[in-house]
Amino acid sequence: MKYRVIEIDCERIVITEDGGIACIAKAEPIEDGDGRIAKTEYYQERVTEEMLNDEDDDVYSQVGEGELYINDWTKEDCTGYEDPKLVTDALEWLSVGDTFEVDEAIFPTFKGM
Repeated sequence: MKYRVIEIDCERIVITEDGGIACIAKAEPIEDGDGRIAKTEYYQERVTEEMLNDEDDDVYSQVGEGELYINDWTKEDCTGYEDPKLVTDALEWLSVGDTFEVDEAIFPTFKGM
């Protein structure tokens, strides 16, 4: 499965060639002492070229119509939102059992959400 990673501020967006999308971001603790430093939001809905060309609606609201799954990461799990294993985790969730290859040409008009 081909994919690319888009980095914006404190967020990394992982998008696969079939439109799978996950957002990895820096996160503040939910409760004092919980150790949360990052989170991944995995979207069930796939991004399409039609979504990207829709001037009336943003991609977030369109993929947000489907199911959303969230995983919180602590300092015991990773070094932060930029930890490469969080990209690997997102890819494995988006496309179980595939091998992965970076391809910056995937959804070239997609600049982030």
